[in-house]
Amino acid sequence: MAIRKGKLHLPTTYPAFEPHITLASVQSDTPIPLSTIRESISATQRVFQANFKSVDVGDHYFRSVYVAVHPDETLVNLHRTVHEKLGVDPRTPKYPHMSLVYVSDEDAASGERERYYEELKERTLMQTKSQESEEGVELRTSADKEWIGGFGVAEIWVMECIGPVEAWVVLDKIRLLSD
Repeated sequence: MAIRKGKLHLPTTYPAFEPHITLASVQSDTPIPLSTIRESISATQRVFQANFKSVDVGDHYFRSVYVAVHPDETLVNLHRTVHEKLGVDPRTPKYPHMSLVYVSDEDAASGERERYYEELKERTLMQTKSQESEEGVELRTSADKEWIGGFGVAEIWVMECIGPVEAWVVLDKIRLLSD
């Protein structure tokens, strides 16, 4: 939701990207074959739900303003298993989370991350979850849209994240089993 995109910022602030939960991050100096990455996801992995817990302002470009996701058993096990099978240490701070925007550190120094968060509230694009069964938040992209408190995870994308965010490339999409 790039609600402040029209304001003056550095070009690296508010790039276009697909909202996602980073499952694993592998440094480019440790290349892992695509087939190995594919094999790290169980062929029996089923579609699952990711539910929003909170919206937080972060202190890093890739965690500028993000949705903390409830760390349910499926997400935690998937994270652990993928790292074990790839033989890499987890490098996924604040896991699981889904970034809403990326704001350069320079723009963040003048308060842009906080302004984005406040604008979510002012425009009524974020609210505490209405169901009392689970703590959480709901979001919407505009005032006339429905509230959503999470999403179904049906694919895992393998990305090459080199260079500017808008230059990232989808290498593969691993479809999960549906019911």
